Amino acid sequence: ALGFLLTPAFAQHESVAKGRTLFVKHCSACHGDNAKGGRAPDLTTGQYKHGSTDEAIVRNIRQGIPGTQMPPIRVEPDEALAMVAFLRS
Repeated sequence: ALGFLLTPAFAQHESVAKGRTLFVKHCSACHGDNAKGGRAPDLTTGQYKHGSTDEAIVRNIRQGIPGTQMPPIRVEPDEALAMVAFLRS
């Protein structure tokens, strides 16, 4: 039973770690290594001008944000979700 209880936490930790790696690779040049901002906005506040749901953030990652400097990032949906998990951590 103990292993069953640890599995969701472990899976969440793995998702956050994967998301951090992807974020650093694709996003840190503008948003900073820890998502605290730089040339682009701070993403650690949980307040997002273009949508705060997981779905909206995934859309913004994968499709970019028209009228801004945010380009589409070529990642799979599960990779974008891992990046959201990192941002929410």
